Amino acid sequence: MLDASALITFAKNGQLDLLVQVVARRAHVTDEVRGECVSLRTALDATIDMGDLEPFTISDPDDVAFFARVRTQMDAGEASAVVAARRLAGTVISDDRDAIVIGRELLGEDRVIGTREVLCLAVGRGLVTPVQAAVHLDTFIRGGAWVPDAPEGYFVDCVGVP
Repeated sequence: MLDASALITFAKNGQLDLLVQVVARRAHVTDEVRGECVSLRTALDATIDMGDLEPFTISDPDDVAFFARVRTQMDAGEASAVVAARRLAGTVISDDRDAIVIGRELLGEDRVIGTREVLCLAVGRGLVTPVQAAVHLDTFIRGGAWVPDAPEGYFVDCVGVP
């Protein structure tokens, strides 16, 4: 489940295609996240139309109730990503500090990842080299995204990660 923070970070830096390649055909974008990504709407809709991302609408009564509860702790996009991940047994991709902490409390430590981990997956799948991933991360951070920096050699350890 993609949160707006990760989508915006990748798109702002010209790397939306890389994010889509990492998560293609396994990722969902909620209606609330699409609503938060006004400047990306055309690109998101095109990606959905191509089948690389799936839309997700909160409609199940249990999900609606869970969303109302989670929404008191984070914004609508982040809350909806957590709801979708819970419903679909998926993982949330977010760079929002509160969403990461709360999402991990609600879903489990391994079910919420951020941009740094997405770049690691990209390295593991041979989409970028460790050096390219480090450059992307540095560019994201210098561009104002809140993304945890990676220790020296972090992306080298990602080689072979499924």
